[in-house]
Amino acid sequence: MKMTDLYLYAILAVFVFGIVVSLWKLQKAENDFNLLDVLMDNGRVSRIASAFAVTLVITSWVIVKLAVDGKMTEGYLMTYGGMWVAPVITKMFATSVPVQKEN
Repeated sequence: MKMTDLYLYAILAVFVFGIVVSLWKLQKAENDFNLLDVLMDNGRVSRIASAFAVTLVITSWVIVKLAVDGKMTEGYLMTYGGMWVAPVITKMFATSVPVQKEN
């Protein structure tokens, strides 16, 4: 294992620890801001939002690892950008029509 790998794993551990501590502190604080709202949809945990957040962290980690190892190519960067830009653009232009229930 290379020394850069150890540094990257240490940075990842600090980052994850920071997120966990921040979420815990925000949950305990009395304010209107709640970071968990990022993962919520209509007051419930959203599977899509949770999967999106986890996937963002994992793919970002892969991109950083590729860059540190010197294996980053334009293809990887374009794929990474496309994965995160396409859903945002789709969400911006998607129209949702409410379904009315008949009694």
